[in-house]
Amino acid sequence: MASGRGRTLSICMPLLISGSEEGILLLHGYTGCPYSFRNLLPRLIERGYTVSAPRYPGHGTNGEDFLSTNWRDWLRASLDAYYDLRQMCNKISIIGFSMGGAIALILSFSIPPRNLVLVSPAVFLNGWYIRLAFLLSLFAKKIPSGYEEETDVAEYQSLIDEYLRYFWPSQAHSLQRLSQMARRVVPKITSRTLVLAGEKDDIVPLRAAKFVVEKISSQDKELALFKKSGHDLLNDVEKELVIERILFWLENHSSEEAKK
Repeated sequence: MASGRGRTLSICMPLLISGSEEGILLLHGYTGCPYSFRNLLPRLIERGYTVSAPRYPGHGTNGEDFLSTNWRDWLRASLDAYYDLRQMCNKISIIGFSMGGAIALILSFSIPPRNLVLVSPAVFLNGWYIRLAFLLSLFAKKIPSGYEEETDVAEYQSLIDEYLRYFWPSQAHSLQRLSQMARRVVPKITSRTLVLAGEKDDIVPLRAAKFVVEKISSQDKELALFKKSGHDLLNDVEKELVIERILFWLENHSSEEAKK
């Protein structure tokens, strides 16, 4: 369904950084792009990982392009990025943020990663408009959301103005579909899993992270909660603590394997 129309903002370009044979697949969230990983990405590169951060179709361009895509396009792009990374690396970990966390769970069911890191995983979602997304999609392509944010980064401001100032019923329904799919596969996942959540998150309820940790079949699993943070954990007030926790989780597995 994806058309690929529209210029991609430079901060939203997909990234593939070559490093060691340990690969990290970074999956961004709904209406987001690889810019979401701006604080985590350099730290992964410093440690020598090969890092892939794909951009989903319809993201990081414009609203018209976004309207031409759905969950199948986003899932397909993630799967393609995984297999491209697999050509370069013999060990792959997946880090998914928000909707990217839901996609990471879906991928992990069929292609179990070495490590699975879920940041604010969108397996449940707050908001009446999410529940009514399909019904609203019958009447409108987009609805003003009332969201306001100002930033000094011009391209990020363009991203806010183009995407976040609106509610996109059809695309929100696709997000809901991915959330439902992710919930169904959680009990079937066995990969080593770290789940991180902000206690001030008003987009994904805290029960989402707790649900994953409770239902997942992984023998090695942990839940890390951050009291001062909202949804965007990787870029919020506790970002350094969040990033250090992720790095420790990834490196701890490497050191344990080296001892065997």
